[in-house]
Amino acid sequence: MAFASTILCVDDDEDDLFFIKEVIESQSHSFGIVEARNGVEAINFLEDSLEKKQLPCLIIMDMNMPRMDGKQAIKKLKEHKELAMIPVVVFTTSSNPNDRKYFEDEGIHFITKPFDYKVFTTEIVNLLAFCAKLRT
Repeated sequence: MAFASTILCVDDDEDDLFFIKEVIESQSHSFGIVEARNGVEAINFLEDSLEKKQLPCLIIMDMNMPRMDGKQAIKKLKEHKELAMIPVVVFTTSSNPNDRKYFEDEGIHFITKPFDYKVFTTEIVNLLAFCAKLRT
């Protein structure tokens, strides 16, 4: 299975999607960005990507979304052997230690969305390392 230079950003907050895209596009990497507003849209995109054998190299997933939240979406993608190989980062406003423990126990990196733009930028730039590792 090939990994495309694509990052799937799953978030229902327009501002967060805008800032994530802005930071990624400002880097010297050439990643495409696909947006999904909830887990249902994300799973549909991933199933299409699986058929095309071009999976995204990273999924940045919000936790609290309508229709299908981040936990439900991640559980569903972990049911597929190929989809389970995609690195996932939960990027959420939740600072609940139980949420953090749940995702970290699943081997998923958990980041609480910072409210400072510089911290936000640093976190997103660090996430690009996931894709860089898969592309080398």
